[in-house]
Amino acid sequence: EAYETLLLKNKLKAFSYPVDDVRVTLQLISVKREIRQEERPVEQIQIHAVAEFQNRVSFPNRDFLLEHAEQELERRLSELLRRQQVKGVELTDSFLMLPGYNRALWEQYRGNREEYEKQLDYEIEVNLSVK
Repeated sequence: EAYETLLLKNKLKAFSYPVDDVRVTLQLISVKREIRQEERPVEQIQIHAVAEFQNRVSFPNRDFLLEHAEQELERRLSELLRRQQVKGVELTDSFLMLPGYNRALWEQYRGNREEYEKQLDYEIEVNLSVK
C-alpha cells in the first residue's frame, strides 16, 4: 500500500504490480490530478505510464493485456483509497491542494477538513502504453 500511495502522489519513477501471472512494470510515470465539485467534491487522478510485461504467456494479445493491466491498477488504487477513507485517512492530501486547484471548494470547506474528506469521491483513470 505504501508504493500505491507514492504512485498516487507522483513520487515514483517506476512501479510494479501483478496482473494474474504477468508482472507489469511501469516507467515514465506521470500523474495529473484535478479537483472539482459535482454533488460532492471529486478528485480525478490520471496516471500515464509506459508498461513493460514479463511472463505474458497467458496473454498472447498485447492490447487485451494492456487494457487488463489498466483496469487492475484502477481497481487496486480505488480500493486502497476507499479503505483508507473509511478509516478517516485521505491519502492524496487533496485538501491541502484545494486553494490552488479549486478556490470555490476551498472557500466552501475551508474550516471543515473532516467534512471535505468524508464527502470526497475519487475517479481513477490509468492510461498505459507499451515499451
